[in-house]
Amino acid sequence: LVRSAAAKAVGRLPRAGSAELLALCLADEPVSMVRVSLAQSLLRLGEADEFALRLVDQRVSSESHDVARLAMAGYLADHLDVYPASRPTLVDLRDHDPSRSVRVLLLEKIGI
Repeated sequence: LVRSAAAKAVGRLPRAGSAELLALCLADEPVSMVRVSLAQSLLRLGEADEFALRLVDQRVSSESHDVARLAMAGYLADHLDVYPASRPTLVDLRDHDPSRSVRVLLLEKIGI
């Protein structure tokens, strides 16, 4: 609960390096609800950090929690212009993700 609250706080205090910090924590976090908070904070922060985008791209397909995956996919889709290498990952999620919410979000953000 404390780590989840800390993740939300970092996402509300935008400053250089916040996206990288959130992505690093997300990559190693074992608790799904904390990963949800980290991913949602990263999305809310809106900082297009290439290092963070690369980490999220590497992690999103293996994320087990639908809500975390939804926020991660949204973050990648919002910054496709900065990190176009995530397009194949997003297309795969759009076509095969078990969550209807993720598929619909990606249909809206990246199209068919």
